[in-house]
Amino acid sequence: MQSHFLSDAFFDSLRSVRFTDRSTVFLKALLLIKGRNVYCVMKNKDALTQNIYNAFFSPLSIKKESFIGMELEFPIINLNQKPVDICLLQEMMNFLISNYNFEKLAADIDGKIYSVQNKHSKDIICFECSYNTLEFSMHKAQNIISISKRFYNYFNIINNILIPQNHIMTGLGFNPYYKFANPNAIKNNRYEKIYSIMNILKGHREIAWHNNLFSYICSVQTHLDVDIQRLPLFLNVFSRVEWIKAILFSNSLNPDSEIKNKNCLCNRDLVYNNSIFSYNKTNIKGFDVELKNVNDIIDDILDRSIYYTYRNSTFIFFKPTKLKDYFSTENLSGFKFACENKIEKTNFNPSYNDIQHFRSYNPLEITKLGTIEIRSDCQQPLNRTFQPSAFCLGILENLDQIEDYINKCFPSAIKKYSNSQLREMFIYENNIVYALENSEIFNFIKEIIFISHDGLKKRNMGEEVFLEPLIKNMDKLDSPAMHMINLIKQNYAIEEIVHKYADQDANFEFLKFLPLVSGGAAQKQNPAHNANFKF
Repeated sequence: MQSHFLSDAFFDSLRSVRFTDRSTVFLKALLLIKGRNVYCVMKNKDALTQNIYNAFFSPLSIKKESFIGMELEFPIINLNQKPVDICLLQEMMNFLISNYNFEKLAADIDGKIYSVQNKHSKDIICFECSYNTLEFSMHKAQNIISISKRFYNYFNIINNILIPQNHIMTGLGFNPYYKFANPNAIKNNRYEKIYSIMNILKGHREIAWHNNLFSYICSVQTHLDVDIQRLPLFLNVFSRVEWIKAILFSNSLNPDSEIKNKNCLCNRDLVYNNSIFSYNKTNIKGFDVELKNVNDIIDDILDRSIYYTYRNSTFIFFKPTKLKDYFSTENLSGFKFACENKIEKTNFNPSYNDIQHFRSYNPLEITKLGTIEIRSDCQQPLNRTFQPSAFCLGILENLDQIEDYINKCFPSAIKKYSNSQLREMFIYENNIVYALENSEIFNFIKEIIFISHDGLKKRNMGEEVFLEPLIKNMDKLDSPAMHMINLIKQNYAIEEIVHKYADQDANFEFLKFLPLVSGGAAQKQNPAHNANFKF
């Protein structure tokens, strides 16, 4: 798969910056080995490293209890093959406020509500980037069961509003009706500005298709609490199984017959790999080198790029620049959005506060909230919503056992590939078919599932129920995208698949105990501003 890069000539035409050489001051560390844990005592930290540590690692060290949290994104589809009805979506948000203890959290500049929060659970329901995607930001809990009960209740309430109007929210990682949707960003400061950057750049690079699609890709983002002493081991182990999750959970097939990469089952990966966020591959590819301590992780972060910040509430963007270079350069040049969104050239000096605006999009991210975010999994069909999170939680519970098994039994046929190369390989149908026909690879995947399942059982909270469909269908291991391909071959219409993936069919024993609103997604109905800036 070829990667596209932003043109240096383009940025040179915008501004000229002399980057000063900087000799990175590496941390001196005292490594104390205890069992499998690596402890790191930081000494002689330079100011940049100290600020990185404070932002990302200090929150990890103050955790006393372990929780799990999730961000669950779903496409909203107008089955009339038109843009979603914004008035209907506002009715939905107001209904939640009036009837289900939600309160307004944020509105766009036109007064449209795009974020609400439940007063009791602290769960947030909001539109993500555009009005085509609804996100459920589920407040932390000590088990997945309690989160699932709240979520399924919300989901059914909302689809009971949408379905009679021939709209639907469904369990797909890619909106199959994206061609009919309005790709415009929500009119708030951050989304509009980032989308504007994308539209500015698309004339200089063949990424316009991918930039628009940020409005239509949906994921399951799992947040776990990880002890800082276990962090290198956690990142190493999870990086080694990213390719397995691609095989199990890919669900962003683009059914458009005219596109390239027709056999790609995880178009979410392609969107990121071919976007402005991949200008520096370290921002999106994950960890390919074994991490021995926190210093190694900090070095990786310093190699990632920052591309925007704020000064006096004004949004400034610039050529993506590695953090270690950004903070060693004075009088940086960039562009700011001035009055009436006109773009003006500006100069500014870096500030360590800019770290608060730094974002990368790796499969595994250390957040500033003190969690590890696992963000590479596609959204799943409704009856499998919590499968990726449960799989990850089970691995965390049996982390040492998984590490030992990987070291002893990693399939010889794919040992020569890096973690990111394996992920890139196994988002394609033909490579997945090969893997599942190879007994060594197939048995390795099965054993990882069993160990994860055992980890959930050890927690004694009933969460292993979420992996039961994988256990029961171990001979097939079809991802939702692979299943979608089979449905298309059986002449299922896309609308039928959309409904099918919104079905809460009772595959899980616990579902019958959930306090669901009557009806819901299972009740099928039978209907069946991009600105062109110039410099």
